[in-house]
Amino acid sequence: MQTCCATTYCSVGSTDFFNDIAACICTASTCKTACGGAQDYCTVPGEVTTNACNTCFNKYTATGAKCDPSAGTIATACNNSPACSAYLTCANGCP
Repeated sequence: MQTCCATTYCSVGSTDFFNDIAACICTASTCKTACGGAQDYCTVPGEVTTNACNTCFNKYTATGAKCDPSAGTIATACNNSPACSAYLTCANGCP
């Protein structure tokens, strides 16, 4: 998800985007336990440091999955935030 180009040059809105994803994956029925460590996504949105969190994060943010960032509540929330939309426009344009 997070690319060097996007975080370096397009950081405006990244916090909104990562928090929108966290609101979905950091629930008891998804990745709250796997990503609840001190430096993992549910405590530091945007960061994935453990294999357990990486596996869970990839499972639930895959295309068509419950927390797919390109659809559902995450997409709606981001589309309603100019900063988040600008971040995605930039991130999607990164190589």
